[in-house]
Parts: sequence; structure tokens; C-alpha cells
Amino acid sequence: MRPYPIQRDPIHTDLLAFATGDDVVPHLERYITEEDITAGRIGPGIGAFSEAVLGFFNTKTNVYEEIAVDEPVEVLSLTGNVALFEGTPRLHVHASLSTRDGSCVGGHLISAVTGPTLEVFVTQFDATLHRTVDPATGLPLLAG
Repeated sequence: MRPYPIQRDPIHTDLLAFATGDDVVPHLERYITEEDITAGRIGPGIGAFSEAVLGFFNTKTNVYEEIAVDEPVEVLSLTGNVALFEGTPRLHVHASLSTRDGSCVGGHLISAVTGPTLEVFVTQFDATLHRTVDPATGLPLLAG
């Protein structure tokens, strides 16, 4: 475990309210780019998706296995962070979702469509975090 000192108080927090049908990941990517966020927190976030694709990183193959969620779900938790990767703000977001019967699925957020709403806090810190590709996994991990 490595601590990454950021600061004690956030410098800027917005609550993003997504509308029905919004494509969540591109909206978040556009927001962090326009706001020039180089170190940030995504979440907490709650709401609903009409559909989503999550990822589970298989450490044996070093590949994300996609989990298709082809039904309306409640977003129980949406959380993640922002750091620079190759000079561009990069999201790393996970989601926990609940189906109609109360069963849950979670993983890395690859894509999602809002239905009917999604509310996500985004906090920008006065710092810069960097990601570099880890040769063992091929993942862009936080650089020390």
C-alpha cells in the first residue's frame, strides 16, 4: 500500500445529474477533460441504469471479461478516481448494481446508459496523479 498525499480539503466538488438515456462514461470523460481534472474522486454516485457493461479483470489472462447487464438496475454505488494517463485525464470507475430481484453485480464500469437518473459527485483536488502501464498486467496503474 502506498499513500498518495492529495490535500485535506477538496478544492472543487460538483454534483453531476444525468438524464434518462445519457451515455454515462463519455459524459464523465468529457467533464473531467473540460474541467482539466488531474487528480479527482468520482462518487459517491447513485441512481439507475437501463443497461450497462461491467468488467472483471482476470489476473490469469490480464484481460477484462465483460459482464453485460441487459436490464434496468439500481446503482447502489458508483465510485472511482481520476489521474493523468499519457497526458490525458483518465477515469477509473467501479459500480455496484442491483437487479429487480435484489441480486447484485459489480465491477469496472465500461459503459452504461442512465435510466431514469444518475447523480454523481465529482471532486477535483489541487494535485496531479499519474498512471503508467504496469508491465506485468498491462494496466495503467498509479505511478509512485
